[in-house]
Amino acid sequence: MKFVSIISFLMLMFLSTVNVFGQNIITFDNQGWNSNQILPSNFSISNYSFSSNEVFYTNYGYNFDVNSTSLYYIFQSPNTDKITVTTSNGKPVKLISLAAYQVSETSTDSLVIEGWNGSNLQYTRSFLNTTSWETLTLNYNNIDKVVIRLNSAGNGGLADYNFDNITLSNPALPVELTTFKGISGKNGITLEWQTATEINNHGFEIERNTNSSWVGIGFIAGNGTSSTTKDYSFIDKNPIGDTIHYRLKQIDNNGDFQYSKEIEVSADLTPNNYSLSQNYPNPFNPSTTINYSIAKASKVVLKIYDLLGKEVNTLVDENKPSGSYSLIFNAHNMPSGIYVYELRTDGFVSRNKMVLLK
Repeated sequence: MKFVSIISFLMLMFLSTVNVFGQNIITFDNQGWNSNQILPSNFSISNYSFSSNEVFYTNYGYNFDVNSTSLYYIFQSPNTDKITVTTSNGKPVKLISLAAYQVSETSTDSLVIEGWNGSNLQYTRSFLNTTSWETLTLNYNNIDKVVIRLNSAGNGGLADYNFDNITLSNPALPVELTTFKGISGKNGITLEWQTATEINNHGFEIERNTNSSWVGIGFIAGNGTSSTTKDYSFIDKNPIGDTIHYRLKQIDNNGDFQYSKEIEVSADLTPNNYSLSQNYPNPFNPSTTINYSIAKASKVVLKIYDLLGKEVNTLVDENKPSGSYSLIFNAHNMPSGIYVYELRTDGFVSRNKMVLLK
């Protein structure tokens, strides 16, 4: 029945649009549809396109609509079926809320609603047991695609949902980023960026693409709300590779976030000294990133100890050429506490503390 709700949501987006205080409320009324009508798996309403691997329905014999018409969708397979809503004009919007009704009261699968910007998953929310019409508050800002799916509990049954009344608006970007660049130097790569305005800006997490995955390497606090130009910078002291890609994850005070465009920086990354950076994030749960550099080829040993000096993990124990290195340490099988990680090479020893909070 959760599926039905999702379909209803999609249908709403295609329906009529009412502007209230700058917001667009999309319903599925006045589309020329009949009750219990089978709709194709792909269709468009206004500036929105809907698609799925299963067909949609209108009402389907249920009078669970907020207005006169709602969308109905049956998830034949909770693991593969999904509904995708995209903005056909390519412009990002803010998804404020939608009305949903879980028709199947026996399903234990959660309804998951995702907000995407391009290939970046910006938001995700999970809902369960919406057994009466409920307005699901989302506030997904700056997205161009919505994906609705189920998080299967493995019960093997079907789930269907009705959807109605989708509220959207043009996004009010929390941060207007005017520049973002990287400069290579002997101390590493300096990232610099500037904002023109900020609204409830908690700050920026700096991410670097390492081994085809994005890893956080630092955080710079924002200026909250500001209408004046603000300048920021961050030094990556342990860049990896000849060409490095970076992006900013801007985080609002309420936890919402959006990504900047990626930048590419070329650098001579042969280190001229030894270093062991502070792990990031710290505290962490359960994974954290450790960066280190060695000036010449040598035996490298990187170990984790508890505060009593007992060795609990060996991360590296091998000969390595000179260079900068990065690894992800996963402490899922360790208890919360303070630990010490130690780097030993030929003639160099360095230690830092890390905090695991579960």
